[in-house]
Amino acid sequence: MPRTAQPRKNSSAIRPPFRTVAVLIGLVSVATAVVNWRSFPIFTAVMGLFFLIAGFGGDEGLGFLNRWVNGGVGVIVRAAVWCWRLVGKLTGRKAEDNTPAWLGDEPLPSLEASGENAAILLDADSDLVDDPFERKPHHTALDLLRQLYAHDRCDWFAVALREATGWPLVAVGSPGEYPAHRLNRDPQGRLVDAYGHVTLEDLRRRYRIDDLEIVDHPEIHPDFEPRPCDLPWIAADMLHLPTEPFVSIRDPLEAWARYGHPFPGAPEAGAALQQGSDAHSAQGRPTA
Repeated sequence: MPRTAQPRKNSSAIRPPFRTVAVLIGLVSVATAVVNWRSFPIFTAVMGLFFLIAGFGGDEGLGFLNRWVNGGVGVIVRAAVWCWRLVGKLTGRKAEDNTPAWLGDEPLPSLEASGENAAILLDADSDLVDDPFERKPHHTALDLLRQLYAHDRCDWFAVALREATGWPLVAVGSPGEYPAHRLNRDPQGRLVDAYGHVTLEDLRRRYRIDDLEIVDHPEIHPDFEPRPCDLPWIAADMLHLPTEPFVSIRDPLEAWARYGHPFPGAPEAGAALQQGSDAHSAQGRPTA
């Protein structure tokens, strides 16, 4: 059955009373801009013109304003993007490259330089921790390195050592709490952090946590992971550590820091530990 034609309803978005109010507001705004021309005349006049167009033009006026505003914003955005790209080309600015910048044949940073960099990072992180670091006159460069990687950015150290050697991550802390410290387990099952081989009792005394134990918390928050471009520098810092296992793995560790060469057997290290096997390549591994 065919539908009968229905009278078209008025679809105006602005009814006459509101159009009248818009016109009045527009006239007042324009008059204000003229009288008080010293106080934001351009803003007041533009707003007044908008209200006048909406009031006199109705739907057509709203359509015009919509096209004008959206088009103007689009032009501004496109102009800003174009200017940003132009400035990038003129200044040689490039997007951040987060790939590891292996050190190559450049001189490795000295212990003093690594310690000063550690002090800078410790100072920058002081606002983020409950017990901020305070540098003392007796702190040596080695003290600063160990403070950074054992108390502040242990996740960085553990991830870098895992990437270099394949030794899996281990988290320790109070049961049910977020880990207090993260470190690694070597092929002989010993715990390793910036101080070298450590035991749970060593860690309990260091962090003053009586119930500290190994906890199941393998995932690292993305904010705590080092960037790939930082890994070679963390490896270079490891070269200054005078304890085992770092003394025994110095040569392959330096090769990894300079050229990104993986340790012999590194990809298989974690799997072999899970299988309870110590069948690893003897090269570059700590002695029992």
